[in-house]
Amino acid sequence: MSEPLLRLEAICKSYVMASETVHALNGINLSIARNQSIAFV
Repeated sequence: MSEPLLRLEAICKSYVMASETVHALNGINLSIARNQSIAFV
């Protein structure tokens, strides 16, 4: 298998809503191969 075109490791994203923190992503890894299609929703 060839190396990915893009590799992201330990992705984290949190939102603060009122007095609460919402962890949308917590330590996610993502590899994208050449000619692969992806979508973020």
